[in-house]
Amino acid sequence: MKLGLKVLLLIMVASVIYANEPVNLDQAIDIALKNSPTIKVYREQVMQAGHTINLANAYYNPNLSGNVGYTRRGPKVETGGIVTSPSELSDAGVTVTMPIDIGGTMALLVKGSKVQYKSGEYALATSVFDLIKNVKTNYLYCLLYKENLDTAQSALNLSKDYLTKVKQEVEVGTKAHFDITRQEYDVATRENALVSAKGNYDQMINNFNYVLGKNDNFVTPIELVNLNVTNVENIDADLVNIAYDNRPELKKANEDLEVLKLSVLKEKKTNNPSLNLVGNYDYLLVNQTESDRDSWSATANLSIPIFDGGIQKQNTKIAESKVDAQNSQIEATKQGITTGVLNAKIAVLTSKEQIDTCESAVKLAKESYEIAKIRYEQNLGTHLDVSDALDSLVSAQNSLSAAKFSYAVNMCALEREIATTSNAYEYTDTIVNEINDIIKYKAKAKGESKWKEK
Repeated sequence: MKLGLKVLLLIMVASVIYANEPVNLDQAIDIALKNSPTIKVYREQVMQAGHTINLANAYYNPNLSGNVGYTRRGPKVETGGIVTSPSELSDAGVTVTMPIDIGGTMALLVKGSKVQYKSGEYALATSVFDLIKNVKTNYLYCLLYKENLDTAQSALNLSKDYLTKVKQEVEVGTKAHFDITRQEYDVATRENALVSAKGNYDQMINNFNYVLGKNDNFVTPIELVNLNVTNVENIDADLVNIAYDNRPELKKANEDLEVLKLSVLKEKKTNNPSLNLVGNYDYLLVNQTESDRDSWSATANLSIPIFDGGIQKQNTKIAESKVDAQNSQIEATKQGITTGVLNAKIAVLTSKEQIDTCESAVKLAKESYEIAKIRYEQNLGTHLDVSDALDSLVSAQNSLSAAKFSYAVNMCALEREIATTSNAYEYTDTIVNEINDIIKYKAKAKGESKWKEK
């Protein structure tokens, strides 16, 4: 009795705690994307890369500087018959410096900053893909644990109903009082199972809201009519090549390779001539005649490196070695993608087969449970047979639920492996367009997606 009261109290308290607004999957994804600190970090990194483009372009602009000077000499000094009188000098001037990129290093700097910007976009897309998969997975697990909770509640109700029936049979003398004790023990066992199921569900709700970035005002998932929440259209397609085309990690690796190739070119151009045009104008404020007050100059500074002791050669070799290492990294990334896709496909096919076997097991378990009850009522079986049959039924139902949700979760993993999550592309483009507006950089036309063919 005390245990039953404890279970009821726990369920009432939990119901108050989780009596929050229910959300569907799309709403959950939106909440997570808006709250995720990881997404915000990658967004700021893309923003920094965008400002770096503007900085690289700014090196082409002329530099203008002004100067004002005041000099006073004194006091009156007589040295060797020469008298130096106190004097003062004031002047103002302006200098214009214009860099000319005859060596091509500034152009490489601009190009490299644009490639790094694209690399940052792909890193952002990767984090978006990961977050959406995490939200979907936790959403599905919440529904699974809720289904396990419902199964535990159903088993408890069956056990209580059967306890009532046993008590009635004891009253008419067809069953012994010992049968009541055994059934009460079975009820207590089901109550403990319900407590565990409720605890597991509550913990999953906590995890789900953590993924959504919510510290208060928890939300709960709405039941799904269809557990397939992915954008995987054909599991028999050439999934590996689809992944090669879509995966942002591979796109980022290729962009990083381009950055390293530009670094090689930059090192090769290190000893190229450089040219600066400098214009200067000065105006003396005092102690000069009007014709002597102003002066100007124009200078072209051409610097031609002759010998650097082999520094450029070694730096070029280092840069080329990094290119080779990145090529190897790209191949390793492709191998990892291939393995991940194939394993995810195997997991999907396996879980799909498990659903069929679990459905058969549930059907047999229901029949066994009904037979056990009939045999017990006709004194052909024991109470233990009924309890064991109910255990088998609950286990089969939980296994079926696990198989169904395992299939859905594995489909989410496959979707992530081949990167076909449409929400991820759209959300990444939205962030990038916002950044482009802020930094005034038009890397691509608004509304144009670089992630996949429309």
